[in-house]
Amino acid sequence: DSPMARALLKKEVGDLAVVNTPAGEASWYVNAIEYVKP
Repeated sequence: DSPMARALLKKEVGDLAVVNTPAGEASWYVNAIEYVKP
């Protein structure tokens, strides 16, 4: 239920993810996607 996780769903490198927070809008630019095995 993380708002940031929901905003990043289906995003690709080069996309902008925007999240509405109590303090206002926050945005992240996706410049890389990497999976690191635990």
